[in-house]
Order: sequence, then structure tokens, then C-alpha cells
Amino acid sequence: MYLRLSELDSLADPKSWASVTLPRPFLVLALVGRGRMSSRMIRRLDLIAAYGRLLALLGVVLATTITFPLHSGSDAWPILIVTAVKIVVDAIPVILLYARSFPDEVAFTFPILDSLFSLILLYLGGPGMLFYCFVPILTLSVRFEWLAGLIDGTLLAAAYWVIVLSKASFAEASSVLAPAILQSFPLILVSALGGLLAENVKNPPAPNVDETEARDAELRRLQAAADRARAIYEMSSMLSVTLDPDKILDAVLEISAVGFEELADAKIVLSNRPAGAVYLYGQDGLYIAAARGISYLEMDLAVKGEQGALSHVLSRAEPLLLDSLADDPELRQYTPFRRCRAAICVPMRAGFELYGAVVFASPTHGVFGEEHVELATAVANQAVVALIVARLYRDLQEEKERIIEVEEETRTRVARDLHDGPTQSIAAIAMRLNFVRLLLDRDPQKAKDELFKLEDLARRTTKEIRTMLFTLHPVVLETQGLKAAVEQLVEGLREPGGPSILLEIEEELEDRLDVNLKAVAWFTTEESLNNAIKHAQAERIWVRMYVEVGSFVVEIEDDGDGFDFEATMLDYDQRGSFGLLNLKERADLVNGRTTIQSVLGEGTLVTLVAPLNPEII
Repeated sequence: MYLRLSELDSLADPKSWASVTLPRPFLVLALVGRGRMSSRMIRRLDLIAAYGRLLALLGVVLATTITFPLHSGSDAWPILIVTAVKIVVDAIPVILLYARSFPDEVAFTFPILDSLFSLILLYLGGPGMLFYCFVPILTLSVRFEWLAGLIDGTLLAAAYWVIVLSKASFAEASSVLAPAILQSFPLILVSALGGLLAENVKNPPAPNVDETEARDAELRRLQAAADRARAIYEMSSMLSVTLDPDKILDAVLEISAVGFEELADAKIVLSNRPAGAVYLYGQDGLYIAAARGISYLEMDLAVKGEQGALSHVLSRAEPLLLDSLADDPELRQYTPFRRCRAAICVPMRAGFELYGAVVFASPTHGVFGEEHVELATAVANQAVVALIVARLYRDLQEEKERIIEVEEETRTRVARDLHDGPTQSIAAIAMRLNFVRLLLDRDPQKAKDELFKLEDLARRTTKEIRTMLFTLHPVVLETQGLKAAVEQLVEGLREPGGPSILLEIEEELEDRLDVNLKAVAWFTTEESLNNAIKHAQAERIWVRMYVEVGSFVVEIEDDGDGFDFEATMLDYDQRGSFGLLNLKERADLVNGRTTIQSVLGEGTLVTLVAPLNPEII
């Protein structure tokens, strides 16, 4: 049973050898030469050994035919037959190596077969076959360890002595042994010298001073890159677990400072961290959203970002490395920046949108380089992404709260409408039914008239309930389209003595509107009509829907009393109603805009303008 070389790593302790079924000499050959050569070099040596083996066998054939005459009964035939068998066997590793399936255990099997074949050649062919002994010796010395080649050379030499003595008589032993020793001595010499030469080739010389310095410089560069990557990873991990914008901005300065310390080779110590500030766009230009090393008195100082380093960075959207900020027209108003001797300014952007800039300044000259600029840029870019996520989360929270408020308002409105409308009507129906029951015996004709009135009241109550259900979920909008839904809404709102509602809906409008735009248009119309009917005291209401320059336009106009829109919106959130706000927010859902124009005594105009879907146009 063979042991694969890939399993030999666990055999570094000789105590574990007892559990291996491989014979000890084989195990030694497998263990030597394992650690210093790459798998590619080992494969190349195996291929060279396989070709060298075949060439040596051709040399055996040539030497045999020259030394021994070829005739029946010649001593050459046994040698040629054994050599032919060995050629077939040696062709196996060549085929396996080209097929890239050469097993590791075969690597030390063939030198052993070569050694046995060498002994057969020495016994059959005499000293003329000593040259083949160099094949296993050199294979073991180069492929494995020089000691393995030396042991193999010594054993082959000793075996040759035994063969020579076995063929001589006792009286000739002393006379033939000395020449045999001289003939085999090159085997031992070549195994020792060849092995040492192979060891020197496999073990590269120690690097000189220049090579050592170059290697150390490369290691420092790689270490700096690793430190920078670790700093960025830590920053990303920190930003990924927080949705607080203030913590994100503080992390920009903190992680950047830590990264600068790791990159600066102790030039910036903890007690002398660079000052830093994160500038974000506000109403009056750029304001400091987070800072390190800047006094609170200077935190409120805003800049326009139209001059100096900030202007350069924001206009070109690229970082800037500076030696001083003392002459900067905007940043020199901050004391740490005015005293600095090295500075970095990088933009905060996502795509083509700029959010601000980050500035770092140090009183130590030359502490910042390109690697610091790369780190600060990476930190700023990651921070912008985190800020966007935090703002989206905040907007979602606000939208969630708004939806809850709208739902609560809807419940309140439905409850109020039910109480003021159908509930009162049903209560009146119950009272009149009781009154009719009393009249049946006293005045049947009057009871009959009351029943007609009850029927009319029941019909009006049913209409009110259907109108409420239609307002909550207009099924006709999904089945028949916007025009049919608006017509049904208007029909439900028309009452005797109420305002006249005029519809002006452009023909072939349905095919140009998507589902979302239809829904927003319907709810805008419904809310505006209800407001006009309840509060405007109007005589006429116009509903217009048309397309103009790639946009869908909805207008609801009345000639009622009108109202002061600006004054109403000032305290609108305290009124407990969100109807007008809902009009604007629903328009935002379709990238549209809702405007309300109203003048006291002149009526009101509500306009919705939303872009048409280009895929439908």
C-alpha cells in the first residue's frame, strides 16, 4: 500500500511513522525533498528524469551491441530482453506526466526500480554497465535529497563489490576487489558532489543588502495597503450598523484619523491627530456638520464654497492635496486650518450629485501622501452612501407616521360621515316607522303618505352609503377607467339645489394613462369636489382633464367663496385634517405637482400636472 505525498505533512513527528504501512526505506525516500520545491518544479524534474531514463536505456542497448557479439547463445540477449522490459516500464511515467495524472507515490518508486535494474546490468554486463547507476543516484539527489543519492550510490557500489566477489574464486578475491573499488568509486563521488550541487541550486543564496532593503520596502508597502484596507473595512462595518447621520459623520473623522495613523509610520501620534471637518450643503452655503479639533465658537462659521480649496474640490469633484491653508480665503478663518502645514480636501459625492466636502489638516509638514488621499476619498464615498441610506430610512419612518395619520384621519372621517349621514337617516327611518305604526289605526291615508316619505328617505340613505363605499374603493376605476369613475362620482354628488358639476374630459385619454396616474387623478378630483361642495357655496364646478405638452392635467374649478390659502396652510397641521396635504403627497407619487389658487370671493382652482409615462405615449 502506497502513501500519497499530500498525506506526509502529518508525518513530521517520527512517532507517527509506526502507523504507516509503507516500509521504512520507502517512507524515508518519500519524506525527503518535500518542502522546498514547488509542485511545478517537481513535475519538471520528474519529466527530465523520465527522459533521462529512456536515453540511458538506449545507451545500454548501444553498449551491449558493441561489447557482446549478437549470435544465438550470446550474453547480449538477456541484457537486451531486460532492457526492453525496462523501456516499456519507463514509458509509463512519460505518458502519465503528459496526461497530468502522475501519482506522487510513483516518484520514489522508479529510482528504486532503476537501482534494481542497475544491479541486474552489473551482474549480466559487468563494469561496462556502471554508467547506468548514475540514473537513480542523480534522480534521488536532485528530486529528493543529496543524502538519499549518497546512500543509493554507496549501496550500489557495495552491491557491485559483492557481484564481483561472487564471480571470482577465493584466491582471486583480493586481486579483483581493489579494481572493483576503483571502478565504483565514481558512484560515491558523483552521488556526494551531485547531491551537494543540487542542494545549492534548490536553496537560493541569502539576499544581499540591496535586495533586503527592496524586500523590506515592498513589505512596508503591502502592510500599508493592508492597514488601509482594514481601516476601510472597519469604517464600512461601523457605517453599516448605524442609521444616525450624526454618528455617520463622526465616524468619517474618527476612522480617517485611525487610518492616517496606520499609514503615517508614527509621524502622526494620537495626541497630535489632524483636525478635520465635514461640510454639508445648507440654506446659506456649506456648514460644518461634524468636526474634530475645531472650537465650538468656530463651528457656526459657514462658507460659500466659492473660493479656494473647497471651490476647486466641489467644482471639479476631485480630491486636493495641499501644503497649507493659511492663504485659503474661506478655510483660513478656522484656527487649526490656518496653522496647518499639510491638508487634504475631498468631495462627498454619489454619482453626479455633490453633498459637501471633508477637510483634514495637520501641523506636521509632509505627513499626507497619495495613499492618505485615497483613504479619505474612500471614507467620504462610503459615508455618502451611508447618509443616503440613513435619510431614506428617516423618510420611510416619516412616511410610515404620515400613513398612520392618514389612516386615522380616514377612520375619523368615515365615522363622522356615517354618524352625520346614514346613521342619522336610519335613526329617522326607525322613528318614522314607529309613527306609521301608530297611524295605521287612526289615519290610514296619512300612514300611506308617511310610507312614501320613508321610501324616499331609504333611497337617499342607500345612495349615501353607496357613495361612501365608492369613495373608499372605486371599483369602476379599475374596470371601466377614469372617465367612467369620475362620471359616477359626479352623479353621486349631484343633489337637488346643489351646485351644477360640468365635466370636460378629453377623448381617447384612457389609453395614455397608467394605473397609478388614474388613481391619483381620481382621488384628487374626489377630494377637491367634496371640498367645493361642503365649503365653497359654489353654484358651478368645472372638472377638466386633458393632455398638454407630454403632461396630464387635471383642473377642478369652482365659483364659490374662495379662501386665504396662505393663511390656511400656516396652521393647517393643527386642524386635524390632511386633505390638502394629501393632494400634494399623492401628486409626488407620480412625480407630479398640485397647485391650489384661491381668492376670497372669486372661487378656487386646484390643478394637478403629472408627466405621462413615456412607454405608454
